[in-house]
Parts: sequence; C-alpha cells; structure tokens
Amino acid sequence: GLKDRTVISQHTHFAYLWEWLGMKQAADLEPKPGLSPTPTHLQLLLGQVRKLSPPPLGLAVASHLRGKGAEVRVFGKPMDFWDSQMPKGMLLRSPWLGSSIGDPKGALTLDRYAAEPGTAVNRGRVRLEDFVGYGRWFQRQAVPDVDARHVKTVELDGGGYRVTLEDGESFHAENVVVAAGIGAFPQIPAVFAGMEEELVSHTSHKANRDLGRFAG
Repeated sequence: GLKDRTVISQHTHFAYLWEWLGMKQAADLEPKPGLSPTPTHLQLLLGQVRKLSPPPLGLAVASHLRGKGAEVRVFGKPMDFWDSQMPKGMLLRSPWLGSSIGDPKGALTLDRYAAEPGTAVNRGRVRLEDFVGYGRWFQRQAVPDVDARHVKTVELDGGGYRVTLEDGESFHAENVVVAAGIGAFPQIPAVFAGMEEELVSHTSHKANRDLGRFAG
C-alpha cells in the first residue's frame, strides 16, 4: 500500500492528502505555491531523491558503513538480479540524475562512471547494460572485497546473530543488514499455482530476460 511511503509533492497544499493516506512528504516541487522552481531548487530535490531511494541498496549501505569506520563483510553477487533477471534492452524508469548509487562522499556517481576512459554510456534514458556496468564499477571502488557466497540462514545468537553461508561456514555477527532484493520472491496468484512456467511466468523469471520468446 501507500502507507509510510515518502513523496515529493507539487506544493504544501497537498499535505492533508498525504496525512490522510499515511504517507510522508519529504519536500515541495514548488518552493512556494504558484512559484516555479529554480534550477538550484530542482538540483536540491534531486539530491534528496538520490538519498531517499538509492538503487542497489546493499552496495550503498555497505559504502556508508565503511565510511563510518565499521567493519563490514558483504556477501552475494552484486547486480546479479539486474544482469540475469531483467529484460535485455530495458531502460530504467528513473532519470539519469536519480540513478546514482549513494556513497558517503557522493563521488561515485553515474556521471563519474560515464567519464571513465573507455566507457560509452547513453546519457538519455539509462540502459540496463549501462546501469549494470555502473553498479559493478561502484562495487569495485567502494566494496572491492565482496564475498560471492550466498547467506543460507541468519539466526539469533546471544546478543547478536549466527550467520551461516551456503558452503557451511558459520560466524557470529553483532548486526546484520539484509538487502536481498526481490528476485527470489516472485508472487504468482494462487489461481495459477502449479501451472507450467511455459504457460504462466513471472516478469522476474530468467526465461523472460529475452522477451523475444513472446514474438508472434
């Protein structure tokens, strides 16, 4: 639902609506009702959008924790969902300025990646392959020691947690951040449960990475 979602509104006159819906208003598009936003105001809003919804959350959180001096271990395969479960040729819905991954210094932006030697990036709508390349570049800069193993279980363990990896290694952690993404949790209506994937599939199924199979 919409409850607890964060929104940037046209102006403050909609405050009653967000309160009724249980939503949180982060900022106004118009600095004052009827007054068009200046380029400076819009730039500030875009900065807020990047802070509110950084894509690949796990990488962003890890980079910020390390920026604070925390000892962090990161597991999994960065950008794997984007690379293996999103349709080829897809364009991101978010605009260029809203597609950068957050880091403590705000230095590892999509603009910075596009300026790297040998990088050819479309500066219009962000292409899937460009975003995957950017995410992996970000990971190499901010979290270069990612462990590709997956976490199997996380259980309470005294004052912290017992983390067990897919190969059986187990260790204690004081805190755990779960950024599992959505790839492993497709929701298929009960009426279609049990039907073959050739007849009923979810948009995140790897078979749908090539939508050409629906041609004709």
